[in-house]
Amino acid sequence: TTAVDYEVRTYGAGEGEGLCWTNAFVEGDYDSAMSNGFMANYDYIQGANADSSTTPMTAPVISRGCSRAQKWHVGFFVPASLYPTCEDAPTPSNANITLVPMPATTVAVAVFPGFAELKDFLAAREALRLSLSRDGLAVDESSPFNVFAGYDSPYDRPAAKRHNEVWLALA
Repeated sequence: TTAVDYEVRTYGAGEGEGLCWTNAFVEGDYDSAMSNGFMANYDYIQGANADSSTTPMTAPVISRGCSRAQKWHVGFFVPASLYPTCEDAPTPSNANITLVPMPATTVAVAVFPGFAELKDFLAAREALRLSLSRDGLAVDESSPFNVFAGYDSPYDRPAAKRHNEVWLALA
């Protein structure tokens, strides 16, 4: 479903659509936390796990802030074609990496281009909240899938063609 300024997506609702995300808990300012969280997840998919197995890189990379400032969660999508559930995925070697199942979740998504900084994600999230309020839709504030999502490598694409999203889970 698409509105003028956002779209609504449902993840994990179909048969065989188990969704699992890696999750690195990191501290620091947004930029260093994203870098450190990305690398911890990247190490996991490159074999820093109980099976020493590799997993293809996926998009998006998701991030969300914790309730206390300077604390972040950064995650990668684990392909269901390889690991239908989190229980099927190899156990991370790094104690800071956990595997998080995603139950069937409906999210409102705002999309924007550019080399996104924290201020850009925050502005897009606020605009999305206003649009949802305008349309009478409520956000599930407790959902771990109220996230920022980045789809492009920092080395890819001109700014105008980069794809960033803000997800807010609907109540």
